[in-house]
Amino acid sequence: MRQKYIAISLLACVLTACSHNDENIVVNDGPVVAQITAGINLPTRASGTTWDAGDAIGVSTVSTTATTGGTHYLNMKYVTTAADGNFTHFGGEASGIFFQDASETVTFSAYYPFDEDSQERTTAGTINDVTTSDQSAQKNFDFMFATGATASKNSPTVKFNNTDNGTTDARFKHMMTRLVLNITTDTGAGFTADQVASGTYTLSGIKHSGTFNTEDGTAEATGNATDNWEITDYITYTNNIGTCSLILYPQTGASLTFSATIDGQTYTGTLTPAFAASTSYSYDISIQKTGLVISSGTIQDWTNGGGDKIEIN
Repeated sequence: MRQKYIAISLLACVLTACSHNDENIVVNDGPVVAQITAGINLPTRASGTTWDAGDAIGVSTVSTTATTGGTHYLNMKYVTTAADGNFTHFGGEASGIFFQDASETVTFSAYYPFDEDSQERTTAGTINDVTTSDQSAQKNFDFMFATGATASKNSPTVKFNNTDNGTTDARFKHMMTRLVLNITTDTGAGFTADQVASGTYTLSGIKHSGTFNTEDGTAEATGNATDNWEITDYITYTNNIGTCSLILYPQTGASLTFSATIDGQTYTGTLTPAFAASTSYSYDISIQKTGLVISSGTIQDWTNGGGDKIEIN
């Protein structure tokens, strides 16, 4: 009788072990949560260095290899809390993206900054209520877009980078255009550095309204160009060189008038950047009492759009 009880006990242990193993198999066959990491196609952001804590992106699936069903998500909000490029769903892991099919490979796209007026799980739309007239708020319109990142249930980390997606560079790219003005003078120009630093500066010919398509990353200007847009407050001076870095909507046919008013006298010059998307244009402006000298500079960030050399007397 004792041997019978022992045999029954051993059988119960075996059945319990099988039950636990079965439970583990069910868990492994269930949905797997996506992990998201993101890099930027530049060493620096125009509005700051790398990601900032609290930055939010909108993530969507572009395609899946699954023949039926599969993973489909639209405009999911992910946030980097530590500014390290690792993003988690703002509502917690249980509310985020899960892979359903073990055999599928899913391609993702994402945009920045997340449109707070939009809703998750709806088609990403167009942001059309942001202007560039207040350059102190560049973070609100430094629009970026990424696509081509792939992941699967067996490899669930969605990597928006340039090393883990075959030949595809899936890093975030700036979709606006950038204009950099470097303002200088010298002892033979008739002005002191302090006089230049206390001057008033404007640009005419820029369109500040525009749209950003969060589905394909296209940014473009709309509306009319403005006159006498003052940029004085956006100039920072280091070693007697004033630098003004502006983020603007891509626009065609722009011919800009740069004006400097110093000691009651106004000096003007013309700039004609192409203002292509993802491109930066730099101009060195030397202020002299005989006029302005505007020449092109070298760009390290974004795509180098160059510039022209213009002398005004």
